[in-house]
Amino acid sequence: SSAFAVAAWPQLTMPRRKKYLPLRVRLSAMAVVLWATKLAAFLFYRILHVGHDGRLDTTLSTVTGAAMFWTISWLWGVLCSLPHTLGATSSSPGVPVLTYLGFFLFDLGFAIESLSDYQKWQFKAAQNNNDGFCDVGLWRYSQHPNFFGNLVLWFGILVMNAPALKSSSIRFIAIFLSPLFLWTLLSGQANGTITNAVQMSFDKYGHNP
Repeated sequence: SSAFAVAAWPQLTMPRRKKYLPLRVRLSAMAVVLWATKLAAFLFYRILHVGHDGRLDTTLSTVTGAAMFWTISWLWGVLCSLPHTLGATSSSPGVPVLTYLGFFLFDLGFAIESLSDYQKWQFKAAQNNNDGFCDVGLWRYSQHPNFFGNLVLWFGILVMNAPALKSSSIRFIAIFLSPLFLWTLLSGQANGTITNAVQMSFDKYGHNP
């Protein structure tokens, strides 16, 4: 997740350039840095308390699995951030209405993802829920509300930047690789084709569907 923050940080920390940057770019950079910082902090906190990620134990135990994991991680960092990294190359202010709409979608997705992670963490922390499937809060309505929030927030960043790239067909088309790859990645995690999360859930909760 630090790669996302590194890619966006210059737009927030270069005073001489800041006044020349469109509001769209500054809001986009703020969104990426905020999300990346939140993700890094959450993952660091979780690994301190849990010690490992069971979904990756099998994957990282083999050379092939580890290579696949790091390749996908690299692609995730590059492709997912395309709306911002390519959007930042344009000096166009974009479309103000879509800039604010995109930032609103980011805020909405960020809130959904953060709340979902918090609710699941609190649910698992309760001693009497060690063997139960999380069904509180947003998890009552979806198996993966955090994934939904992540899709919404990145779509918001795309909405902010897409109008500024309409004059460059290659860059405009390229930014749509972000939601396409993200959907493929999250779907793969949800259905078990990328990690063993589905099998782990069945083994743990199969007696209590």
